[in-house]
Amino acid sequence: MQACRSMIEGTHDFSAFRAAGGPPVSPVRTIYEAGLKQQGRIVELSFFVNGFLYHMGRNMVGSTANVGLGLTSVEWIMANLDSFYRTQAA
Repeated sequence: MQACRSMIEGTHDFSAFRAAGGPPVSPVRTIYEAGLKQQGRIVELSFFVNGFLYHMGRNMVGSTANVGLGLTSVEWIMANLDSFYRTQAA
């Protein structure tokens, strides 16, 4: 999950993480900082972003959680981000 956090920082086209049928706005966003804290079984993700697309936060958290659970790989996150297809993200 730490690797995912650092991979999504920066300026990217987050089309793969937006809501299907969301408003027609530019999908390019900048994540200035992505944080990850764990206390026991509780994991907290935080994002400092110039703006979120509709459902972008929940889709990034779901995808990162899938990596943490071993359901997908870290490389899958970047391949998904680069694909621009919403149907691939968790």
